[in-house]
Amino acid sequence: RLHLVNAGKLEPMDVAGRGVWQLTPAGWEMPLDSATASAICSKSSMGTTPQPQLLEAVQDELPGVGLGDLELQNILLSLSDIGFERLCAAIMAANNAESIAVTGGANDGGIDGMATFAVDDLALVSFRVAWQCKKYSPEHKVQPAEVREFRGALDHGFQHGVFFTTSTFTVKAEEEARRAGQIPIRLVDISRLIKLLKAKELGVSQVDKDKHVVNHAYFEKFKSKGTTGWGAKTLFSKKSKPTAGMNPQPV
Repeated sequence: RLHLVNAGKLEPMDVAGRGVWQLTPAGWEMPLDSATASAICSKSSMGTTPQPQLLEAVQDELPGVGLGDLELQNILLSLSDIGFERLCAAIMAANNAESIAVTGGANDGGIDGMATFAVDDLALVSFRVAWQCKKYSPEHKVQPAEVREFRGALDHGFQHGVFFTTSTFTVKAEEEARRAGQIPIRLVDISRLIKLLKAKELGVSQVDKDKHVVNHAYFEKFKSKGTTGWGAKTLFSKKSKPTAGMNPQPV
């Protein structure tokens, strides 16, 4: 439905009404063939990364996708690349990561962030984790080659990897992440990303059993394009102190 609305072939929900699929004049005239369907769903340009576009509220009608989720998804798509990388670092901090470094940039070596996790209470044993962040539009799925490239970067002293995206992963990409005998990589797509934000109440507050309210003020600090105001105390937990890494950004 989202493709049809964006193509001007179907009226949006605020015009047609919830649960109603109403064709536009152009929709009534379009041919019902595979070529037309492919043209509507195809990317606007070949060989380039599609820019994330905000989604319409029509997706509220899809199973498992509520208005709150859609609101969060649009916020994530509106962040800059560095803003998304810092938000992912904040998620890792909320998950008890320590010695966090945001390393994304032109020469990040395939690593957008790194941290350590203590295995025991005294932190006598720990392991290193690195993550990759891809802010893609919903139609642009992460491919297995990208997962393989990330795993290659993990060979430099990391025991685990996490791949965040505002989109989803292809089946082959999921298989690549689970490949036996290789450094394990946990895939976090848009659905799981929203669940993590809710679980840790990062920019989201639960007001009822099945209802959450988005705190827009929380996400404002991730929208800044500069490096000032990115203090560790405001972005990360107290015990997660950013450290030097692979060309780390100031935090």
